[in-house]
Amino acid sequence: MTPHGIRGGVILKRRADGIDGRPKVGLYKDAVRTDRKVHLLVLETFKEMRPSSHHQACHNDGDIHNNRLDNLRWDTRVANHADSVRHGTAVPPKTHIQTDA
Repeated sequence: MTPHGIRGGVILKRRADGIDGRPKVGLYKDAVRTDRKVHLLVLETFKEMRPSSHHQACHNDGDIHNNRLDNLRWDTRVANHADSVRHGTAVPPKTHIQTDA
């Protein structure tokens, strides 16, 4: 056991989240698995816990697979969206198409 209470020697298998494609890992406690996204674990472990419920984990370079600590930060939804526009990864808003029935 390390000073942080982590058992050494276990390599986590990374998987892609089926919803948004972000890498995630399964963590086990008392034989119960909890899936966690890697970028959140990196920030929570090596930076700080989420400052508030209004903060999101942001990728500075726009690459959701680059989960290095120097590429991650906590920021607001507005700032995260501005990043996605700048990176060209913004998802266009859904439009409602009215059809004549």
